[in-house]
Amino acid sequence: MEEQHRKPHSLPDTVTDRAERYGGTAAAEDVVGPMHGHLVREERNVLPLIDCYCTNEEWSSVGEHGLPRLTPTRVPLVFGMMPRAATEDQRAVLAGNIPDDVFSQMVQVAPGALNACERTLYGFDGSERPG
Repeated sequence: MEEQHRKPHSLPDTVTDRAERYGGTAAAEDVVGPMHGHLVREERNVLPLIDCYCTNEEWSSVGEHGLPRLTPTRVPLVFGMMPRAATEDQRAVLAGNIPDDVFSQMVQVAPGALNACERTLYGFDGSERPG
């Protein structure tokens, strides 16, 4: 999983470079496969372990660890993905550890940011996902 985390962090730079050379579709295909595979494995293998073995304190430290590593444009995407990946309890713990003003802004901005990203990559957003 560590190697899988390193690769997605370098993909946006790779995609930007490839998009300039080969066009957006080829570049997006290079990102979507690895990212989707990683997220599926993480949701299937890691999130259940978090539910079983991590305390609320440990789970809340996830934000302290990960958020500083995100670029400002990626923060809304992560917040937009949270409702899809985290359980209600996990979201509550994270919300309890994020300043209220930041959390309220993210709740408003994040879904639109994620939908815009998905429309760019897939041609539709999560609310329009086919069948």
